[in-house]
Amino acid sequence: MMNIVDAINCYGYRTYAEDEVAKRSRIINCDQQFRIASHACFKAEYIDNGREMIMGYCGDMCPAIFKDRECIYQEGTENYLILREFTGMANAISVCCCNHDFCNHSKRLTPSIIFYIIIIIILIMPKYLN
Repeated sequence: MMNIVDAINCYGYRTYAEDEVAKRSRIINCDQQFRIASHACFKAEYIDNGREMIMGYCGDMCPAIFKDRECIYQEGTENYLILREFTGMANAISVCCCNHDFCNHSKRLTPSIIFYIIIIIILIMPKYLN
């Protein structure tokens, strides 16, 4: 059973994935703005006219499918119906749900950042293994 918490604040945005989303995000208190009891923030990624979009929004609660995981990803034809249900879009790539303030931020590690982190670890680790 998922815990219901007090109403939370979420980020609201809809922009291309490569854009600087933080500049376009706005803080949403869903209870006040939409007059719904909000206990969850969502982040969805989808394809629109061949470009990847990211969207942040609020909802009443995280469905049970998110109990053991924060995100659901499109894997071939798996999860297609679930993703479409949560986003209303046929081209959904992923949906994430969380239940604490500002947890649906748009930042994600790009492959180049991950590459640099791995290189730094490889360079530092030999010093500690000796």
